[in-house]
Amino acid sequence: MVGANGFPDPSAAQQQSLLPAFHADGHQVEEFSDWTMPVDRLLERAKVRSCIALLPDNYWQVLLLCDIEELSTGDVATVLSMTPTAVK
Repeated sequence: MVGANGFPDPSAAQQQSLLPAFHADGHQVEEFSDWTMPVDRLLERAKVRSCIALLPDNYWQVLLLCDIEELSTGDVATVLSMTPTAVK
């Protein structure tokens, strides 16, 4: 159903899923984000993510598999059907 603003009206279930949930003792179920990280660190992380997003597919795939998933150069080469030299 479309609302007066022209956007679809969310169902009651969708609306409920957006609200915070609480335990019987009144504490919120979902923990809050850690706000102790300095702003400059957050900006740096955002910049790195945006730069990674600009990489060609084969570059960010190598980056993800090597640096995040911690696969060896040989394993990454096998997974991506590349030579180990190309992975390096």
